[in-house]
Amino acid sequence: MAVLLQYNHKTSFTIQQLQENTQISRADLEQVLMTLLKIRLLFCDYSAATTADEDGDGGTLPPDAVCHLYQDYNNKKTHVNINVPLRSTERRELEATQKNIDEERRYLTEAAVIRVMKTKKELGHHELVGAVMGQLAARFRPDRRAVKKCIDDLIDRDYLKRCQHSASIYQYVA
Repeated sequence: MAVLLQYNHKTSFTIQQLQENTQISRADLEQVLMTLLKIRLLFCDYSAATTADEDGDGGTLPPDAVCHLYQDYNNKKTHVNINVPLRSTERRELEATQKNIDEERRYLTEAAVIRVMKTKKELGHHELVGAVMGQLAARFRPDRRAVKKCIDDLIDRDYLKRCQHSASIYQYVA
């Protein structure tokens, strides 16, 4: 929106001018400009640009390329969506959020394993996994492989140990 507001005063700006006026990061500005160029609300003059990276179709925009407002813009739709989300920013946020969720779930799973083993002291693998999944069902549906991985991590950190008689029975180490 800030980019379009610049065109209230003039009909053409270089990319460098738009970046200085709007204080938007270069990557975000390029994504916004690519969206506006795609719907042909703006058109870019690469002939003034001295360091054009490509032919003008996709890629990065040179800082001295001039973007003009298309005065005769016409669209048959009554609403044109120009608020396309910034994909790279959205993707980074989604990955970071998913990583935080996975880490939090791992901690919750480990805590549930410890709680069950503190009360039972010795338990078989299937019973332990069932009890942990029962405790965590109210918060999220854990994956059996994730529960097994947490059990193995707790064995490595000496919170649990395998029984000497059977490898499928775990003992809590106080």
